[in-house]
Amino acid sequence: MNIYYSVFSFDILNNNTYMVVFMNTKHYTITLKNTTERDEAVVEFVRAHLIVKGLVQGVFFRANMTRKARSEGVKGWVRNLPDGMTVEAVLEGPRDAVEKVICWALRGPPAARVDSLQVEFLPYTGEFDDFTIRY
Repeated sequence: MNIYYSVFSFDILNNNTYMVVFMNTKHYTITLKNTTERDEAVVEFVRAHLIVKGLVQGVFFRANMTRKARSEGVKGWVRNLPDGMTVEAVLEGPRDAVEKVICWALRGPPAARVDSLQVEFLPYTGEFDDFTIRY
């Protein structure tokens, strides 16, 4: 089953908690936890397909997403689409790390303006060795 989310609004509540409001649904709070005890947490691996629209090309969105994904240990790719206002990405990794990159994508780098973000969660494949920019 594919799950699609269209983000309506996004707020940072504190350092590790984000309020995400999805179109035509209720509010969700995502709390990102830093866990050092491996046996305390069961790691769920996920795959997410992102479509980001707005002023997201020509503002170093792909380069910054690559840095963010690599820093979180997320694998996959990001690319510009030919319409000049859309970036597409596929993210794979631990759910909490993928969610951190998704939360970052809601704002993007300082010069970006994100008008909409669509996220589709798909079955994890483990096909990537790194996070790259596709051309």
